[in-house]
Amino acid sequence: MADVTKEESYWREHHAKQPYAKKELSYDDYAAAYRTGYEGFHNYPGKAYEEIEDDLALNYQRTKAGPHSRGTMPVMQCMPPGPS
Repeated sequence: MADVTKEESYWREHHAKQPYAKKELSYDDYAAAYRTGYEGFHNYPGKAYEEIEDDLALNYQRTKAGPHSRGTMPVMQCMPPGPS
């Protein structure tokens, strides 16, 4: 498993530079989707998004209940690219 603290720090720092990042929303608004994405990437190595989409959706539903998350960010946009 990846170091969750490092992953979160990376995305917190780079969030605003992402093409999907809206100026009126902070990293905290996207945090649940980012977490689902990077945990999914490490928990399902080599799997295509379509193969794990249902599992990721369940994980996202569980995670997005945090105090800052609005649940508006599609998980796929936060998934690191899989193998080519």
